[in-house]
Amino acid sequence: MNSTGNRSRRIAFRAAAAFALLLGAPRPAHSAARIARGMNASMLSAFPFSTADDGDEKDEREQELYEGGTDAIDESHWQQAVEKFDQVIQMHGKRADAALYWKAWAQNKLGKRQDALATLGELKRTAPQSRWMNDGKALEIEIRQASNQSISPEAQSDCELKLLAINGLQQMDPERAVPML
Repeated sequence: MNSTGNRSRRIAFRAAAAFALLLGAPRPAHSAARIARGMNASMLSAFPFSTADDGDEKDEREQELYEGGTDAIDESHWQQAVEKFDQVIQMHGKRADAALYWKAWAQNKLGKRQDALATLGELKRTAPQSRWMNDGKALEIEIRQASNQSISPEAQSDCELKLLAINGLQQMDPERAVPML
């Protein structure tokens, strides 16, 4: 094939590759690099090759750290769990709210109740609509009860949380618990 034919094929291939990138077609990392070698700088600026890959790598790293934290919990390595979940939280990704809850849970297991309550406060501030909020509220009640703080069932909006608070009252000294009922 002559040089004009090769050039036309290369141009067609590059155009097809650029179109596929615009459509978000999955591609191996090495293909983006191979395409990039053949394009000039002005063509490259229109197609941010690394953006999708970087997002995928960030998601994978977040997942890896999150799983490391849950594995540490499964193995009762509370401090290691706190450290892993801290890293997930600092990434501000899609698992940050879950990491806040599990970090507080591990802190409570370490006996760091005030730190756990502060972490739950951060969950309330940063993700008030999170699906982890109810679990966080229940954990907060458990922590406060373990710290001999009284929890008023009337102050709880959720029926399950009220039952948890009442259960905690049953574990308290009757002289303190009865007036709250």
